Amino acid sequence: MEYKQHQCNYISCQPGAYWLKVISTVNSCYWRDTINVTFRMLPDFTLGPDKSVCEKDTVILNATVAGATGYIWNTGATTPVIKVFQTGIYWCDVSKDGCLYRDSVSVMVKPLPVVNLGNDASLCEGNNLLLDATNANSTYLWQDRSTAAVYLVKQTGKYYVTVYRTGCFARDTINVTYVSKPVFTLGPDQPICNGMYITLNPRINDVTYLWQDGSSSPTYSVSRPGLYYLTAINNCGSKKILYSLQQVLANYIFLLPLLQIVMEKMMSLNHILEKMLPNTIFKYLIAMVIYYLKVQIKIKDGMVLIKV
Repeated sequence: MEYKQHQCNYISCQPGAYWLKVISTVNSCYWRDTINVTFRMLPDFTLGPDKSVCEKDTVILNATVAGATGYIWNTGATTPVIKVFQTGIYWCDVSKDGCLYRDSVSVMVKPLPVVNLGNDASLCEGNNLLLDATNANSTYLWQDRSTAAVYLVKQTGKYYVTVYRTGCFARDTINVTYVSKPVFTLGPDQPICNGMYITLNPRINDVTYLWQDGSSSPTYSVSRPGLYYLTAINNCGSKKILYSLQQVLANYIFLLPLLQIVMEKMMSLNHILEKMLPNTIFKYLIAMVIYYLKVQIKIKDGMVLIKV
């Protein structure tokens, strides 16, 4: 291919053979040279359109070109693919066949709404907890489908909210437990026999115990009649329960007539018992009846009188 122009410089815009002939104006001598021009294709790639993502999302930028010999990113990376996490303009220079091509893309990272409902909470009955998820220019969705920025907690449960803003969202959860004042019983009042032990057990956990004598064990063992009480205390308050133990005879008064018959029978057989048992043993038996049943026995005109 030949091009003829009468100028010192020439710009080639397409491949081909170009020559130049120089003729002397003095002696008509000339000199000629030729050059072949070949155009190579630039690396063909694109980083795509500008991108807008949410915070914590990852943007992958890919500048891969088959046969490329080098990649240089403005981040300093030299790989064909990079990951970016921050707002900015990113470009890559790709080298191939001695040619260099650059493309760039803008990445905008949008911040997430800030949602913090606080740590899990334990509340006393009757108290409320206000959960606040307020963020500017945001919408809200709570676990019960309500859409206010705040939520009033009145009972035990799991509460969560999702906050949406400019295509991004964040979520938080809180567990709320309600604790009541101590609730327990020591059981109904009851009689106690001499030599007998009764263990008072409130069967309640997570409280501090305070018995009438200042002791603090979970249970209390008693062996005598009387009035006992326990105060159970937790973070939400306290409760006091009284417990009464009575002498057993008061609950078995209906047996006194039978006791009187037995004693009168023993008196009618007194002369026989005295022969069978030494006098001291017989008197000991009578004394034991009086002691353990807490009664008074009086003999008058052959009759046995029993007094509680």
